[in-house]
Amino acid sequence: MVAKKYNIDPYFVHSWHAGIHPACRFDHPASENFERWSGAAFGNPRLLHFHSCGKIPPGEISINVVDPSIRLDDALIWEKGVLHPERLRGGDMLLARFPDLAQAFQNPAKEIGLGPAERLSFS
Repeated sequence: MVAKKYNIDPYFVHSWHAGIHPACRFDHPASENFERWSGAAFGNPRLLHFHSCGKIPPGEISINVVDPSIRLDDALIWEKGVLHPERLRGGDMLLARFPDLAQAFQNPAKEIGLGPAERLSFS
């Protein structure tokens, strides 16, 4: 529908982003307020989203993946929605230098706006 309306390629993926801040959260179903949800939950490592449907940033459609696993080079950095900065070069030093950050990664927020059946939905 979006591709037809704007005459754009529905299969083009412009970019993708995974959350890096374990304290980002959204305590209500995303469908209650998509704008607030995207501003609050997209930073959480439990969410990865692809911008698709158009070559002009950011793309018209956000395709969301809950609890992604992402490998960068040979390191599994995101594992089932948990970001492991200690698996990055220098990550241990960063966590040691900032104990509040280390605590946030040890106890990440789980609330990302999932609705019924623990799924993202429009209702």
